[in-house]
Amino acid sequence: LGAFSMGSVLLVYTYSFLGYVASPTHLCLLYTVRYFNTELTRVYRYLIPSVAVVLAVATLYYSYL
Repeated sequence: LGAFSMGSVLLVYTYSFLGYVASPTHLCLLYTVRYFNTELTRVYRYLIPSVAVVLAVATLYYSYL
C-alpha cells in the first residue's frame, strides 16, 4: 500500500464503489426497480450516463493528485 499514491487508491475505491452501485446484481437496485414497478433497462438509461460522468471526473481529478 505504501507504493501507491493517494490518488490511485482513491481512484480504485471510486471505481469499485461505482461498479458495485451500477451492477445488475446489486440487490438494492433490483428491489428498487421491483418496488417502483419499472424495468431495469429504463433505470440504466439514467444510471449509466451518471456513472460515466463521475468516473470521468474522478479519473481527471485523481490523476493529478
